[in-house]
Amino acid sequence: MSFSKKFKTLGDVLLEYKIRYEGRVFKITQMMPAPQRLVEDLEFAYEEIPFDASEATIREVLIFPILKEVWRPYTKYLTVWGHKPIEVDKLSGVPDYLIAKRSSLGKIVFETPYVAVVEAKMDDFTGGWAQCALEMYAMQLLNKDETLPIHGIVSNGKGWEIAMLERNVFVKYRQRFDMERVDELFSALTQLFEFYKQYFINH
Repeated sequence: MSFSKKFKTLGDVLLEYKIRYEGRVFKITQMMPAPQRLVEDLEFAYEEIPFDASEATIREVLIFPILKEVWRPYTKYLTVWGHKPIEVDKLSGVPDYLIAKRSSLGKIVFETPYVAVVEAKMDDFTGGWAQCALEMYAMQLLNKDETLPIHGIVSNGKGWEIAMLERNVFVKYRQRFDMERVDELFSALTQLFEFYKQYFINH
């Protein structure tokens, strides 16, 4: 994401755009077991693929397979885009994954509102959150609706961290979801997709 280069930390981004920070606990309201096919694919990946060799490998063999399984029941409402450029107010870049409302014009049409962004990082969560927060802020500007929460995720493949931007408040959830507890991770991500499904049904 090219426009994040001048920001090294999440705090740098929040200071630049006058966004307030809060820490919270992510509360899972309903546990959802991960599909067995996903569990088997992840086990194979851990055993056979050198996924720590690059961020591209992390994206392809760990992050996207999980997003895809969570997304399956929500394709009517949401679309997961990979490496789609965004640009607004001198901010431009290419998130690893961007989740948006599915366009009424069809699956190939890319339009707002954008609701979540996912960044793959080797082990640099500090730099990852600087980049992800800036992407979340850019998406909020593009949506032209500060009341629509934007979620962000940073993952190194094994650990997943989640945050939310709503109006001028950045909420960083304290716990890190671990691939060894894949049902918990799957449940948390499903909860986010369900939130946006209900939001778009009611708005």
